[in-house]
Amino acid sequence: MEEMNKYAMIFAAGKGTRLGDISIHTPKALVRIAETPLLYYVLIKLYHSGFNHVVVNIHHHAGLIRDFLTNFYIKNFNIYISDEKSKLFDTGGGLKYAAEFFQDAEHILLHNVDVISDIDLNVLYETHCKDHNLATIAVKQRESSRFFLFDENNMLKGWKNTSTGETRLHSDSQNLTPMAFSGIHTVSRKIFELLPDEDVFSMTDVYLRLCKDYPVKAYQHNMDQWVDVGKPEHFSKAELILQTQKKNYENLH
Repeated sequence: MEEMNKYAMIFAAGKGTRLGDISIHTPKALVRIAETPLLYYVLIKLYHSGFNHVVVNIHHHAGLIRDFLTNFYIKNFNIYISDEKSKLFDTGGGLKYAAEFFQDAEHILLHNVDVISDIDLNVLYETHCKDHNLATIAVKQRESSRFFLFDENNMLKGWKNTSTGETRLHSDSQNLTPMAFSGIHTVSRKIFELLPDEDVFSMTDVYLRLCKDYPVKAYQHNMDQWVDVGKPEHFSKAELILQTQKKNYENLH
């Protein structure tokens, strides 16, 4: 399945507090892995996956990210900046704030800037389009303290924080499968009609509210390599993953 235009958004506005002193002078999006900023890797992955309209939200050290994007150029690859410099809206609020950029989009792939993986974004995107879901969430069986809970049909039914014991359920089933969110998901444009009135909220809260009435489905990618580069101790794993994709990041300019 191919479209003339494919839209994506990179969440790059976070403060990167888990990175400690690294994020004092450097935004998380520009933290370097193998001497290259995280944002560069995500942009190139989207480019190779056929996305040609990409929105990047900015807040922490917004000027540095804006300067980086100003100097980033690939022919027919359009980048737009959603400037949250005055206020950080979280992921759901960030998508809502950037709605003007998606007026012609039927589907939007959302990607956290601090996620490095070899997940096939095309397969995720095409699966979402084919299944006509409101949202399709990339998830993986891995260690985590927070899990989405899915039924036997891979439909979202709840969420659990194993550290605090907090649980949010929309099902009486005792056979829900916990899966950890991978920071990559795809939504249909209908979601803009269903977002709350407030301006600061997370996509997790949106999904948990809407899954009672709309299909929010898991996309399991257990065999893919994946790492959240939100902590310095994860840098070496990210470098190993990127070594397998090295050819994608060379000779583009």
